[in-house]
Amino acid sequence: MRLPLLLLLFSLSLPVFGQETPEKKPRRTEVGLNITGTLAGFLNADGNNTSSDPFLLSIKRVGARNTLRLGFNLKSTNKKEDTDGFVTRTSNENLFRARVGIERRISISKRCVVHWGGDAIGEYSGNTVKSSNFGVGEAKLTTRSFGVGAGPVLGFQFVLTPRVTLSTEAALYAIGRFARDTEQIDNFSPVIKNITRLEMLPLIPSSLYINILF
Repeated sequence: MRLPLLLLLFSLSLPVFGQETPEKKPRRTEVGLNITGTLAGFLNADGNNTSSDPFLLSIKRVGARNTLRLGFNLKSTNKKEDTDGFVTRTSNENLFRARVGIERRISISKRCVVHWGGDAIGEYSGNTVKSSNFGVGEAKLTTRSFGVGAGPVLGFQFVLTPRVTLSTEAALYAIGRFARDTEQIDNFSPVIKNITRLEMLPLIPSSLYINILF
């Protein structure tokens, strides 16, 4: 799905011949797409070794001094495995992450821009794994997790055209996660475990975004 979105963003960045008009207002909305996985596909690289940046889509509102930044990612998978017709294993995974923050920008040359700031981040994940053994029984493990945190960001943009830039950034988020594991075996009473932990989520600048100004 990333390739059609990438082509659409490129097409929107190209001026229509004969219809160029002087800008009355500066463009303030910047939409960015994480194209790291797409580039890895073009280069025949192993997608498992690409960046684990948790944000696919970036939306920024550029101000005179500060820029409001938003980021989103959504993942949903459903998998079923059948082993010799006796053991069936199904798994469902759902994940949503979002961030909101403020950044400042400074131009260090005509085509190079550095930005820095901070984000608040929130996430939800839900995972269910169910195993059925024909003639024996069924076991199900369900995990629900909520997380909130914050941290600083530092990034770099390269200006391709007045409307198109490439960017990458680093971040260090501290996230508190609150999880509940529920294990159910047949009709026995479920075993519930509550887990609270604090994690550091460092993001190195290995993801590449293409950004279009509107």
